[in-house]
Amino acid sequence: METLYELVNKVKAGDEEASRRLLKKLEPKLNKAVQSFSLHEREDVKQDLKIKILSAVKTFDFSKTPGLWEFLRHK
Repeated sequence: METLYELVNKVKAGDEEASRRLLKKLEPKLNKAVQSFSLHEREDVKQDLKIKILSAVKTFDFSKTPGLWEFLRHK
């Protein structure tokens, strides 16, 4: 099973199948996130979230993510 890290790297490299697998992996969280919307709005909001997720993943820079020690120092 692929890790989230591996999927994100594949999506960043342009792997469309990895994009589908990433969104499928996030599907339960997306469903939970849209529960507060009306039934009529849920699919539209979910589609917007998927677009934003893929856009964010493609521009995400792992090198700018703080490591554990940096995180703990700032806590």
